[in-house]
Amino acid sequence: MTPAQLRRWIGVVLHRLAVLLVTGFFLLPFFIMITNALKPEVYINAYPPVFIFQPTFHHFAEVFRRYPFVSYMLNSAVISGSATALGFVIGIPAAYAIARYALRRLVTLILVVRMIPYVSLLIPWYLMAQKANMVDTYPPMILTHLLFTIPYAAMILIGFFEDIPMALEEAAWIDGCSRVEAFLKIALPLTLPGIVAAAVIAFTYSWNNFLFALVLTGAKTKTLPVAVYGFLTADQVDWGGLSAAAALITAPVLVFVFFAQRYLIRGLVAGAIK
Repeated sequence: MTPAQLRRWIGVVLHRLAVLLVTGFFLLPFFIMITNALKPEVYINAYPPVFIFQPTFHHFAEVFRRYPFVSYMLNSAVISGSATALGFVIGIPAAYAIARYALRRLVTLILVVRMIPYVSLLIPWYLMAQKANMVDTYPPMILTHLLFTIPYAAMILIGFFEDIPMALEEAAWIDGCSRVEAFLKIALPLTLPGIVAAAVIAFTYSWNNFLFALVLTGAKTKTLPVAVYGFLTADQVDWGGLSAAAALITAPVLVFVFFAQRYLIRGLVAGAIK
């Protein structure tokens, strides 16, 4: 082996070790979550840790037996899906208008909204929902989640619309398309990877939101993050049930990302290049 080949081989090995190290660091919490969800109760807090055991689905069964978990999952899906869809219905045209008309003051306004601590809005929002007799209903939760789904949609997609040559839309106008038709038939399809990437981020953030759900939901609209909070009591922590519930919460997002990964990777890479 020549010195150049040796250096190349060492570089490849170091690169792969670095990738394994970084990947392992981020995957370790998922590994602990899954193993605790599958461990018998007696092994969860054992010291030294037990890695070889007979897997059990007892904790998953208990989650569905003790709690209406399907109802909680449906509530989270309705709120997160509606907030993401409505946020992008508003955010996509806003991003297009900002990109085409250079509305930089509007960008500043969006950044200001994004930087506001959401906890400062919690009490006023609860009081308004209470006055409207809408606590424990879907609309207040969906509207609160628009505080981050709209900025995500707008801020991520502005760069994508700016990179679309104006000549493409002008050619569509010459062919008889209106501005709206040019937007729908030319600009929107070209930004699909960015839309998917932004939608995954916004949906995940909405799905995991805890603070607003803790205050604004009740028995009828309780979401998964609030339901998991029920596994923590003053007397003890049900680590097995907590891990099983966390795995169930994570699964839909992973499925969503899996099916959207083709567009997600293109969108994230394009965003990185920008």
